[in-house]
Amino acid sequence: MYFMKKLKFYFHLNQLEINLIENEFDRLIIETTGLADPAPIIQAFFIDDLIRETIQLDGIITPVDANHILKHLNEHPVTLSQIGFAERITLTKTDCISDQQKPK
Repeated sequence: MYFMKKLKFYFHLNQLEINLIENEFDRLIIETTGLADPAPIIQAFFIDDLIRETIQLDGIITPVDANHILKHLNEHPVTLSQIGFAERITLTKTDCISDQQKPK
């Protein structure tokens, strides 16, 4: 399964390169689905020549599910990686937790 995810990532990376050649972008937002490891995506901005010369990585924003964060941290090690790479964290689903669970 990991190998297939890598192939899919490199396919999309190749598609991005084609789009960079054919189009001009003001901004590019990459949204990973679910619990994706951000490291390979971030590395592409420094390793891939075309991407490095064309796009400036300006920031990393990570949404964090306030209702399930403890479960995700315990069950999915990549959760900590996502939070660690983030420059900004957006708490989501805060309406689903009690006032006692909310940070003061």
